[in-house]
Amino acid sequence: MASSEKPSYHEQMKDLTSQINSKIQEYHNPDLLKRDEAPNANWIYKIWEDGTITHEKGGFAYGRRSIFDEEPAVCNHSFTHHCLVFSMHTKTNSIIGQINEGYAMVTLEHAYEIRKMIVELYMVMLNIEKEKALSYLT
Repeated sequence: MASSEKPSYHEQMKDLTSQINSKIQEYHNPDLLKRDEAPNANWIYKIWEDGTITHEKGGFAYGRRSIFDEEPAVCNHSFTHHCLVFSMHTKTNSIIGQINEGYAMVTLEHAYEIRKMIVELYMVMLNIEKEKALSYLT
């Protein structure tokens, strides 16, 4: 490929997926949860495989209080579920059955960094789907 040529969407997807997975592994830090601290002094942020960023109280209240969206989903988790590797998972119920969703416990800054990359990945995936659809017309 010449230096002026843009990589194919499939190459972009492979590269972005690798970068995101590296960041997930690098930034995931369960030690952010400090069970001996007061809940309001220890906020826990998570980035989910669909790009959602959530926060909840940490400390002894972790897992016993509400979870709040900091940022909504970028895409349906089925777009990224097969290519992003999260070390933590939770099962949620939906109208289509139980879904196994991955997340990483990270700082808020790292959550936004990964989310931005998931947005880029989703846009590349949409372009791949667009190319497939257009190929049926020719």
